[in-house]
Amino acid sequence: MTEDRSFSDLALPLVVGAEGCASLTMVHAVCDPEGTVRIPRSLLPLQGNAIVRVKTLRDDLYLVREAGDGWHALLMRCTHQDQPLVVAGNGLACNSHGSRFDPEGNVTHPPAMERLQRYEVIQAEEGIRIELRRLDPRAR
Repeated sequence: MTEDRSFSDLALPLVVGAEGCASLTMVHAVCDPEGTVRIPRSLLPLQGNAIVRVKTLRDDLYLVREAGDGWHALLMRCTHQDQPLVVAGNGLACNSHGSRFDPEGNVTHPPAMERLQRYEVIQAEEGIRIELRRLDPRAR
């Protein structure tokens, strides 16, 4: 028997920020057996980007707002030596060796040479779905 869960059962919001910095929304979510993370529209930030923490993933996802109403998600894992990334300004940075990435996942400062893994985000009436089994075709 499968459990029928609504979008609101699958994610919780948390807004984090430091003095003098803009707040950044963190959303806690779960991934279903098909590799889909669902986030209700009510938990998405009205402005800016968000961090998505999925219990079954080793790394967080950086949810990036695109022009209009679109989104894409980046895996917060450095492509240089497999270290976790942190939010730095509007992009991501590796505290281990100094690599930096823009909001599209492109390398802006070495030593990393490869762009970040980017996942397709699908708009749905009730929110968004991050498809972890499908890489975003625009990332190639």
